[in-house]
Amino acid sequence: MTSTKTCLLNGIILVSLGFWGYAANQFALHTGIVPIGFGAYLCLIASRHRPENKSIYYFNIGLSLSFVFAMIQPLLRNIEQADPAGICRVSLEMAACAMAVIVYIRNLKSVRLKDVV
Repeated sequence: MTSTKTCLLNGIILVSLGFWGYAANQFALHTGIVPIGFGAYLCLIASRHRPENKSIYYFNIGLSLSFVFAMIQPLLRNIEQADPAGICRVSLEMAACAMAVIVYIRNLKSVRLKDVV
């Protein structure tokens, strides 16, 4: 899968799951806007997300990794509240970002190998 498609898919997943979580909390928990904003950013930047454009590429890798670590606290809160839907939402958001980072790094390595050969 190309990094552009991965970026777009990750953005769509984050927007949809983020909106679901925001609506599930009766639009009161304002931290629910974070996945929506990050997903919208990824959807908008997807066309320019290529390993050749290193500044955007590395920024998105770092942002995706920081998003995974930032979602640990909401995951722990949902586990504490025994909210299975919340656990599922946050886990899927974290998994989508983690998988996207893996694809980004694999694509980056393949581009570097092509440059060497």
